[in-house]
Amino acid sequence: MTERSATRAALGAAAALGLLLGARGAAAEAVVGIEPRAELVIRDKARFGPGLMATLGYSLDLYPLLLAPEIEIGGSIFPGDAWFGDVRAMGGLRVGFTASVEPSIYLHAGYGFVGSEQAMAHGFAVDAGAALDGRLSREVTLGGSLGYQGIVAADSSMHGIVLGAHVGVWF
Repeated sequence: MTERSATRAALGAAAALGLLLGARGAAAEAVVGIEPRAELVIRDKARFGPGLMATLGYSLDLYPLLLAPEIEIGGSIFPGDAWFGDVRAMGGLRVGFTASVEPSIYLHAGYGFVGSEQAMAHGFAVDAGAALDGRLSREVTLGGSLGYQGIVAADSSMHGIVLGAHVGVWF
């Protein structure tokens, strides 16, 4: 590469970075979310139960692209003859598009445990899915999600689907 082409490349990269950072509507924002969930899991047999997930994220809105690293903590309980529940703490990424309606996909992985009246086990936890949010204002989104969740803990595992309704508050 000649000195002239290297200079052009550096100027081009600087201009692209300047446009990216100075783009109208592009701003880093923190988001706090809460999501009540309906969960259907299979452990020993299929079970349905309520869950709740709290999320803290940091979005760099690269209009129209949404990139948000997130951490989340939540859990659920599955009543029945022998009840059991789980708790998960995970980190991951949400990727989507910003508009008045905001589609996104997410993937989180981390630690989880499954407990019952008889025993408790802990191990790898994961969730992945798709979400669709409506932006009610600059600070508030309301939407839903559909996804997969799983925990592989010692000699047991739990897998299932999750349907959630969530609200996000943007700072």
